Amino acid sequence: MAEQKATPYSYAQAVLRHSRTTPDRTLFPGHNYQALAKFLNQPYLPQTTGAPYPQLRPNQPLVVLHRFFQDQEHQVLLYNPTTTGLEQLDLETQAGSNSGKIVFLNGFVPPEWLNLIGARYRVDPEFYRQHLSFMQQEGQPDLPGLPYTSKNIVRLPLISIGTWGTDRISQKGCLAGQRSAASQKIKSYLRSFDATTLPGQGIARNLIVNDAVHFTVEQEASICVEKKDGGWSAICWLDGGLDLESPIFHSWLGYQSFPHHSPWILPTYMYQPKMALINPTQVDKSPPLSDSYRATEQAWRGFASLPRLYGQQLDINCSHQDAFYALTQLFAISAFSVNQGLNLVEQCIDSQLKSSIEDMQISLENLHEAKSIVQNYISGLQRILEFIQTRGSAAKWPRATAPKPRALADAAAEELIHNYKHLLNSAISLAQRISSESQWLMHKAMLNESQRAFSQGSRVARLTFLAFLFIPLSFTSSLFGMNIVELVGEAGPKISVWHWAVLTAFVFAGSLLLWWWEAVLRFIKYISSKVNGRTAVIDKGS
Repeated sequence: MAEQKATPYSYAQAVLRHSRTTPDRTLFPGHNYQALAKFLNQPYLPQTTGAPYPQLRPNQPLVVLHRFFQDQEHQVLLYNPTTTGLEQLDLETQAGSNSGKIVFLNGFVPPEWLNLIGARYRVDPEFYRQHLSFMQQEGQPDLPGLPYTSKNIVRLPLISIGTWGTDRISQKGCLAGQRSAASQKIKSYLRSFDATTLPGQGIARNLIVNDAVHFTVEQEASICVEKKDGGWSAICWLDGGLDLESPIFHSWLGYQSFPHHSPWILPTYMYQPKMALINPTQVDKSPPLSDSYRATEQAWRGFASLPRLYGQQLDINCSHQDAFYALTQLFAISAFSVNQGLNLVEQCIDSQLKSSIEDMQISLENLHEAKSIVQNYISGLQRILEFIQTRGSAAKWPRATAPKPRALADAAAEELIHNYKHLLNSAISLAQRISSESQWLMHKAMLNESQRAFSQGSRVARLTFLAFLFIPLSFTSSLFGMNIVELVGEAGPKISVWHWAVLTAFVFAGSLLLWWWEAVLRFIKYISSKVNGRTAVIDKGS
């Protein structure tokens, strides 16, 4: 009996059934899938069935499908977040072929689309759950999981560097407070995602305020590969572009209204030998765009155009055979973005070392924040490097068998290994430098405090010495100023002022002797040792 074909509804129901399993019935309870099951089954609830489909922007593709054929053909198909786009994707995924496919999901994807893609390509629900980890209950103990849970899942960091306008630079404020506020706003923003969220909305997993000029937006790209119809299909879920005109984005950065100089997201600068000498019209082989779509895409920053422009420099025949080779450009983009992030952290460190003594505490806080960022980079780079070295062998990703495509795939893998090793070593060296610079700043702060304490001690010693001088003078003056019979008679004072001067001199000399008593003792011992030494020499001579 032939296996019944999976449908989007059956896919969502399967996840729901698993989420209801309990430890007394199976060794694999599914309580950790409850949030995902609720999300995937949202379209099939009575109150949401037949609801109008929201659209984020006109002509903004939600899914981009790349197909690599053996006859050197590379197709790129765009699907807008509409009911028609979903129906077109359904027809395309039903057509069987032995081509290599990359299905790009751009930004937040509604459950209808996830169920369709999951059913057609038999996507492991764990792939969805890990990418939507921010929708899970807080304190979920199984995330991040063991390497076995991610043997067919790769999560690549995508780092976007932003800079504020000139009006922001002049604003003064505590960076620690800005970081805390941005972190809270990002958490609140991520918790707001549900089935009613607009399709294609960009996902920002973290916002880091590096300094008064720069900030960093952290996103991810999740990849899994499934074999289907004699070929392979890679599901690549990107967090999407960043809409700089969105009030949500401005609220992250502390803007109450749109300033004249808006924040700017810097592009990820990639490199390919002699790319600068090639005519741009020969490089861009993507599908033609309408004016409305091009205007829409220009409003987005980050990695909004990545799905559409992907793969134009890849060898089509090798991409058709080797899944890892077809995805190497995505690994490279992630590496270049992380490299820019590390360079920005290093620049911020250099600026902190030039800070004044008064800003020492702020510099230490900034260095602690930088070390936390770099440590996160290190753990991610180690995980990605291990995956590249195996090239998906644990998940049995298809590999090229012909000599020429295999050589291309091997060369691309070696280049990635070299670049990621360089990034990992740079991140480790940067973390060590941050630790040493933090210790140096703390040592510098301790020396500064010691100098301040010594300076204060010197001033106190001078005041004490002056007080020591004036005490005997005050004593004798008070003594001779007393109206007593022994000192003052009916005819006036019985003693002259010279008596006061002589007594004051004796008291003053005694005070000085007490002040320098230790020095006097050392001098007496020194003289005694000299005299005793001379006496011993005379005795020997005699």
